Parts: sequence; C-alpha cells; structure tokens
Amino acid sequence: MKPKPTAATENTPDPLPTREQLAMIAAANQRKNSADAVQHALALWQESVNTLEIFKWREFGSIPQPAKFPATLKDFLRLIVKGKEPCDREKSFRDFLKAHVAETIERSRLEKPDADEVERFGLFHLQAWRDGGCPGKRQWLATARDYLAWHRRCVSEVNRHNALKRTPKPASPSVAQKKR
Repeated sequence: MKPKPTAATENTPDPLPTREQLAMIAAANQRKNSADAVQHALALWQESVNTLEIFKWREFGSIPQPAKFPATLKDFLRLIVKGKEPCDREKSFRDFLKAHVAETIERSRLEKPDADEVERFGLFHLQAWRDGGCPGKRQWLATARDYLAWHRRCVSEVNRHNALKRTPKPASPSVAQKKR
C-alpha cells in the first residue's frame, strides 16, 4: 500500500493529490478524453498548490532573510533582532525564547511553568540556534514573525508604562482649596 501524500516540507517536492482527489478534479473538468482530463486535473492541482504557497508567504511581508540557508544565529541577530551591541541582541533573543517556551508549556499543560524549567528550555533552544542555526526559510520566517510580534508587545508595554508615569495626577481637593 502506498503512503498517503503529506504536506510539503522545505526539502521535499510539492505533494501530489491522491488518486481519489485527482479523479474528482478530472471528473469536474467534463473533458471527453480521460487522459486529457487527468493531465488537466494534475495541472490544476499544481497551480492551486503554487497559489496557496504564494498566499501563505504573504503573511510574512518584508521580513529580511539571509543570502543562504542554513543561516546562523549571528545572521538572525543581525537581520531581525534590534540592539546596539551583539550581546544586547542575544539577550533580547534569549528573553524571547524563554517567553516563547513559557507560552508553549502553559498552553500544553494549562498551568504556569516554573522559572527553572523555562530557563533550562530557553537556554536549550538558544544553544540549538548556536550549534545549527536555522535550517530553512520556513523556520526562519516563522521564528522572525514570532520574535517581531513578541518585541512589539514588549515595546508597547514599556511605552504604556512610561506614559502612565508621565501622566500628571489630578490635584487632590485639599490642595485645590489651599491655593484659593
């Protein structure tokens, strides 16, 4: 028995339709010649895969990418993570990894993970990036998207906190009466 086609990965070609899917597309073509209908159905399938791929990558917008893959941690820090010094960029990425790990553990277990566990897994992921970098475009774009969203949330929280500190507090009634 042939294994069913799976979703395309970066290192494998686009998946082929199953026999049933191809037959349904060919039947919908209403062509007189069955061989022509099957060829047309396969062409439609491949065109739909290409179109879906284009739509899928649009969500990533203009995320900078390295010249080649696998990319290094240094490439990711230089292109995606903002900071004055390399150590600042690495700290920011490490904080992101820890936050990402904490969110993942919390979603899977429905409980908050302890700080030691988050630290351990965060450092494990950072070491994996140091050792192997980023193997492909999909992982690069997904990690960059998640990092940039996390960074925007952090900046937004800091800005909100700073704005609250700058907002003058209304004078108390007793202070207003003394000024009269």
